[in-house]
Amino acid sequence: MNTDTVSRRLAAIVIADVVGYSRHMERDDTGTFARLRSIRDEVVDPAIISHGGRIVKTAGDGLLAEFTNALAALRASIQIQKEMAARNQQHSGADRLEYRIGVNLGDIMVDANDIAGDGVNIASRLESLAKPGGICVSSAVREQLHGQMDMAFIDIGEQQVKNIARPIRAYAVDLKAVASTRRDAPAPFRFGKTRLRVFAVGATALVAIALAGIGGWWAWQRDSGPPHLPLAIAMMPLSTPDGNAESTLLGDRITKDLRVAIGRSIRDAPLVAASRANAYTGKPADPRATARDLNARYLVEGDARRDAGQVTMTLQLVDGETGSQAWSTQVSLPETQTVGDASPMINRLTWRLRKAFDAAEIARALTGRASSSSPPDLVARANAQWTFDVATAFEARKLFDAALRIDPRYVPALVGRAWTLNHEYEDDPKSDRERIVREMDDLAQRAIDVDPGNSRAWRTRATALGWQGRYDSALEASAQAIRLDPSNKDSLILRGWIMDVSGQAHNTPALLELSRAVDPDVYAYEMDVACEAYVLLGRFKDAAEACSKAAALENWAQNQVWLIAALAELDDRLTLDAAKKELLRKQPNFTIGGFRSQHRSRHPVWVKQADENLYAGLRKAGLPE
Repeated sequence: MNTDTVSRRLAAIVIADVVGYSRHMERDDTGTFARLRSIRDEVVDPAIISHGGRIVKTAGDGLLAEFTNALAALRASIQIQKEMAARNQQHSGADRLEYRIGVNLGDIMVDANDIAGDGVNIASRLESLAKPGGICVSSAVREQLHGQMDMAFIDIGEQQVKNIARPIRAYAVDLKAVASTRRDAPAPFRFGKTRLRVFAVGATALVAIALAGIGGWWAWQRDSGPPHLPLAIAMMPLSTPDGNAESTLLGDRITKDLRVAIGRSIRDAPLVAASRANAYTGKPADPRATARDLNARYLVEGDARRDAGQVTMTLQLVDGETGSQAWSTQVSLPETQTVGDASPMINRLTWRLRKAFDAAEIARALTGRASSSSPPDLVARANAQWTFDVATAFEARKLFDAALRIDPRYVPALVGRAWTLNHEYEDDPKSDRERIVREMDDLAQRAIDVDPGNSRAWRTRATALGWQGRYDSALEASAQAIRLDPSNKDSLILRGWIMDVSGQAHNTPALLELSRAVDPDVYAYEMDVACEAYVLLGRFKDAAEACSKAAALENWAQNQVWLIAALAELDDRLTLDAAKKELLRKQPNFTIGGFRSQHRSRHPVWVKQADENLYAGLRKAGLPE
C-alpha cells in the first residue's frame, strides 16, 4: 500500500471461500467455473449489494467484501448460506459447492479500492474456522448485534490462529436457529434476479402493501424494535482530546465547516440547529437519549487532532434509534488543507458521510425499521430493493410513485424515480427511449423547482440532457451540480461522462483526477467513465485496466463490451476470450449492430471515435455483426 494515500476506518469485513475449490476444479474446471459464475451473479453479489456492501476483490475461490456495519454484513452472509443450501439440495455430496464465511468488525486500512489490516486478517482466520456452509464471527460482531437480531451464536472459545498474536474469541452462527425464528427476524427484503419476495408474501401482495403504505406485515414490524425518529441529522461539536486553546478553535472551525457542507450535500435530512447540538459539548450521554432530545435519527460525532502540521479527523455516524455506530472514518491531511467549507478535508469527510448516510438508510429498511407509509420510509425501501437488475428498478419505481402520491414535491422520490428511468434507458433495449429521457428531464426539473440548491437534482437533469444530445445544456447543469456540492464525486464523474459523449473525452481524465482528489477510493461509476474515455481516445492499455476494474466492481454487461474492444486492440487473446465468454453468457444474443442501435451518442466526434476504436475493436474480437 502507498502510505501517502492510506486512510483508516472501522468496517465490517466478510471473507467467503469455496470449500474444496481445487478438488472441484480438478474434477471439472469448465463446469465448476460456470457454476461459480452463476452463483456470484444470482446469489453472492445480489446479497452483498442489496445489503449495502462493497465487493473489494475476488479470486476464483472466494471474495472479500466491506460493509459499513456488522448487521448488514451478517445479514448478507446468512442470505448467501441459506440460498446456497437451497441450491445444493439438487446436487450430490461430492458435487456441492459450499462456502465458509468469516465476519469481523474492526479497523482497516484503505488505499484506493484495496483494504488491509487486522480487521481483514481476523476475518480471514474466522473464515478458516467456519464449517462448510457455516459462518464464524468475532466477539466484536456478536457484541454489536446484541439485541438487534433474533438468532443464536455458538461460543467456540478463544482460538489461536496464524499470524495473529493474541487469541481471538470466535462464535459460530446457528443457522438452524435463524431458520426457526425467521418469521420474527426483522429482515423484510429478499432479492432474486427478477422478483422481490417478502418471506411467503407474493410480489403482487408486496406491491399492494407498498402502494397502500399499510399492511399487516409492516404493522407487526412497527410494534417492536427501537423507536422511530424523524429523518434528521445532528452535527455534534467535535472533541479535541489534547484540550489546548488552539485545538479547541480548530475543532470549532471544522465543526462549523462540516455543518455547512453537510447541509448542502445531504438535502434529504434537515440539520438540527447548531445552538441545540452545541448544548451537548463535553457532555457524555447515551446517544439514544441525545437523539430523542434532538429529535434526530442520526448523530455525527468525531474528534480533531493536530500533530506536526497534520490534522487527523475521526468521524462517526451514529444511529440514534439503536445507539449503535453505523459508520466511521479517519482522514489525515496537512492543516493547510482543512481551511474552508470546501477544503480537501471537508470535501472528503462530507462525501464519505453522504455515502454512509445512504447506506444507513438502506440498512434501516433491510432490518424492517423503514416500515411506515411516510415518503422517507418509502424511498428507503425503494433504494433497498433496487439492484443492478432492471426488474428491481421497476419495483423500486412503484415505491417512489407511492411516495409521490403522498407528497408530489418530495425531491428524493422525484430524483429516485428519474434514476429508475435512467436504468431502464441503459439496460432495456425495448424501452421507449425518447419518452424516457423526456420524463427523466421533467422529473429533474420538478425537483429543481422545489429545491434549486439540490446538487442531485441538477446532476439528474444533466444526465437527461446528455441522453437528449443537448450537450452544452448538460455541461451547464453538471457545472451547477458541482458548484452546489463540491464534495460530490458523482458530479465530477458525470461531467466526465458528458465529456465522453460530447466528443470531448480528452477532458475526462483531468475530471477523474479531481474526483480522486475528493476521495481516492475507487467507485464502479468512476471506472465506467474512465473505461469509455480511454477506448474512445485509443489509449487501449489504460482502457483495459479501467474496464477490468469496472467489470470487477460492477456486474454490468456494457463494461465487458468496452473491455473487449480494448483487449482486441492489445491482442491479449487469453483475457479477450474470457471477456467474450462472460459477455455472451450475460447477453447470448449480443450483436455489434444491436449495441450500436442504443445510440449512446450522436455527436459526430463521438461517432468517429467509436467507429475507429470501439466498433473496430469489437469486429477484431470476432463478435457477431
